[in-house]
Amino acid sequence: MAARPNINHRISKRSFSVVNEEWGQQLYNKFPQMDKTLKGFETCVEVLSTKKHERDFPEVYKMLESKIEEPFEKYQQSEQRVLMGNHLSKINYTSVAVDYYIMLFEEYDLEGFTDGIVDDEDEDAGKNVMIALRTSFWNFSDGSHRFGNDIGDSELLKYLEMDLQAILKDGGPKAMDEDHFAFHSAVGIITNCARSPVSKTRFRENKIIPALVPFLQSKSEHIRLLTLLGLAHTIDDNENHLLTADNRIFDFMLTVIKEAWKAKDHRSHGLSSQELIDGLAALAQNDGNKKTIMAKGALGILKKVVMTGKPNEQESGICVLWELAFLEGNRNIMKKDKDLMQALEKLKNNKVVSKSLSEAAHGACFVIEGKNTTPVTAKPNGEKNPPSSPATQEQKEKHVMISYNWADQKTLIQVRDSLVVNGFKVWMDIDNMEGSLLQAMAEAVENAAVVLVCYSEKYKISQNCRTEAEYSFQLRKPMIPLRMQQGYVPDGWLGICLGTKLFYDFSGKYPFDQKMHDLLREMGNQGKKGADVPISPMTVVS
Repeated sequence: MAARPNINHRISKRSFSVVNEEWGQQLYNKFPQMDKTLKGFETCVEVLSTKKHERDFPEVYKMLESKIEEPFEKYQQSEQRVLMGNHLSKINYTSVAVDYYIMLFEEYDLEGFTDGIVDDEDEDAGKNVMIALRTSFWNFSDGSHRFGNDIGDSELLKYLEMDLQAILKDGGPKAMDEDHFAFHSAVGIITNCARSPVSKTRFRENKIIPALVPFLQSKSEHIRLLTLLGLAHTIDDNENHLLTADNRIFDFMLTVIKEAWKAKDHRSHGLSSQELIDGLAALAQNDGNKKTIMAKGALGILKKVVMTGKPNEQESGICVLWELAFLEGNRNIMKKDKDLMQALEKLKNNKVVSKSLSEAAHGACFVIEGKNTTPVTAKPNGEKNPPSSPATQEQKEKHVMISYNWADQKTLIQVRDSLVVNGFKVWMDIDNMEGSLLQAMAEAVENAAVVLVCYSEKYKISQNCRTEAEYSFQLRKPMIPLRMQQGYVPDGWLGICLGTKLFYDFSGKYPFDQKMHDLLREMGNQGKKGADVPISPMTVVS
């Protein structure tokens, strides 16, 4: 049985939730004029919760129009929309609004939401409420990742899949016009949710991907583009072939990005250059796509974005470069481009404009410049390389590094506290908030006796997590896998990094104390204060 954490031994002062709360409070303080609007949101939650069965749909519609739709149009700054979306999530609007929407869906005995509902000449108030709720899901999931995550974790995805199937039965892409509200809102909500931290497993569970694929055959460039963005953000490595069977999709995406960049407002097909570049970054997450994207000439437009774009555009462009740079051939091309490297170096050192932009530039430079250059490949005989090596004298007294995605922070704070109580020296990024996060990470890996790789689907798609894991792999650090998502089996680069190492399941499937006891036994003296014995190689599954 693992020891219970002693509060006096805790070394954390600022968890991710605390940092988020502080930032959220800053937004409240920055926009005091929005207080009345936020209180109006709370009225909406109360009405949707208490009047669900009173059938006073005209009153509900009027309320949604004045208290939800009008504020969204009034407050258009990105931070204002983040504040509104986050507040709606905080007061549980997402849950009660989705429940109300589903109630209406079933009340009308619908097979799916189609434009027949939008074009209803009877002006049915209940259907107007459905449209208003659906519009709020679409709008606020675009502005707030927290809101999008809540919607993505709700039952709404199942109903959006039904919508797409109903549209296909109603003539499909050939019968649609470019202003098809049902399709646009469904794909818009799906894409926004997928860009949030919601697990991609949710989209597979609800059969979103096979429902979207047929719309790639539309004659409308606009519909094909929306479909492509939705799929780019939802597919995983195993499904990538459904999207990339025809490599012309990369030409299409790059052409639209270039069109947006040339436009005065940096928009094309109603989408901003940043949204389009984010879609390219999603496509680039698949290692098989990285070489193709570079071969199609992506570096040219990305370089222009990085050198001349607005901060938000620059950050998106850099994130694509960071993703592409995990492939050695791409790194070599970027490294030879002096203008690009100088631009990245300048942005890396400029924290006045945007800290997140600076950190993205740090990450891209870290990978491009060669600190992460050992290719992660499988040996011909199927073994994963390199094996963990015993510690040298220099490794004694070093720490345990916890490498994780912040979505799993709550559980891993418990792990960290248990390790501290049991005499281990632990490094976790919430305890090291100052300075460059990438520099702190590099030093943490270099000074680690062992790295706990706390993996999940979200860990795999995170550029920061991949940078940490591959740098640990390159330095031949002992790595112990901790599974944070039930049933998740690592593949691709993550599967190669972890190889056949025995994992410890902290996904909630088993009692925490039981798994902590097993982990402590496996770790022995690795990273323990005052340890004076060599570290043993990692246990592997036979």
